Amino acid sequence: MKPIVIAVLMVVLAFGFAVLAQPAVQKTGAINWTPEQQDALDAFNKYIAAALQGNVNEMKTHWHPNFIGWNLKQGSPMNYDEFLKDEEEIFKAFRFKKLEFVPLAIQVEGKISIIHLKYDDVVIDLAGKEMPASGNWTTVMVKQDKKWLIMSNVWAEK
Repeated sequence: MKPIVIAVLMVVLAFGFAVLAQPAVQKTGAINWTPEQQDALDAFNKYIAAALQGNVNEMKTHWHPNFIGWNLKQGSPMNYDEFLKDEEEIFKAFRFKKLEFVPLAIQVEGKISIIHLKYDDVVIDLAGKEMPASGNWTTVMVKQDKKWLIMSNVWAEK
């Protein structure tokens, strides 16, 4: 396994445990996120807006150069280039009818943020067939030059 993959997975696990260990983390139902949490969530929502439009060029402006994406149904994570190719192929064959996220917990520690969410989506293929899905999602971001960049997206369909 590549060192960057191991490093990102270690960060996800370490901060995941940190989120679980901290009772002060705001969870679903919180009306007001802290300004730092809201800033990270706003950046994530801009990324999701691009995905909803199928705009891969805009989506990749939100990725860190060492981005790693992992659908847990797949055998291993994909690096930036592999994920980009995968997204380009997906959006040639499908479009989103619905893509909704509910943040469950947001952790911000300095220049690192982790957002745990539930998602619900419906994609439509070229023949018009609708395919609903829902599951859990975690995004790890790093702040560089005052902009949140996604280091990793990890998700699992229910």
